[in-house]
Amino acid sequence: MDLGDDIQVLAAQLAAAHEWLLSTTSPIASEPARRANFESARGKVFQEETLWETWCQLYVEWCAIDAQDLNARQACLDAAPSDLRSAVAAWLASQRTLCEFSRLQPSVRVVDVLRGATFEATTAIALAGVQPGDLAEVRLVGFGGRVWLGPTMLFHARAARTAIARQCQDATAAGAPPERIMDALAQLLAKVGRYSHMPAHKIYALDQALADRGA
Repeated sequence: MDLGDDIQVLAAQLAAAHEWLLSTTSPIASEPARRANFESARGKVFQEETLWETWCQLYVEWCAIDAQDLNARQACLDAAPSDLRSAVAAWLASQRTLCEFSRLQPSVRVVDVLRGATFEATTAIALAGVQPGDLAEVRLVGFGGRVWLGPTMLFHARAARTAIARQCQDATAAGAPPERIMDALAQLLAKVGRYSHMPAHKIYALDQALADRGA
């Protein structure tokens, strides 16, 4: 992806801050109880499965950002190298959400399906194979006057777009917060890979995991 010089500098700062943050919080990710909590919410994926690498990346990001309380986040920020502090702060304030890629050219536009906002997004990674209408769990990072897409994206089945939209509407109406909806969708995606005999849209449409999140 061809980025201007100024944007490349920002991208490099974000990448360095991301690496520093994950490295600094790696002891947290090694705690069995943390992994158990993550898998309880999002489902367990095994090493031989296609989703394994993405699942692991999501887990270490969750440990570094989402699972940390305000005091732990402040401690990370205080310990950050001075030249990375603003970028580390951006990661710590970032937000996971379910996005639809509504446009890819001439710029990337994403719609936050769960919260309703639309963003012109910047990404330092190639979006090879992504098509308008694709749905993915992504991390949005505000930095340098831009909204950036984090490097780890969890794409949902294209064939299930209509079922996913309906499930999200129903779960939101039932009072489920966005984080719980994304966790339930992740569980359903893991089932899609295992139940290859069943069409993806039926797995998303019939499973009650999303509806249960409203409780």
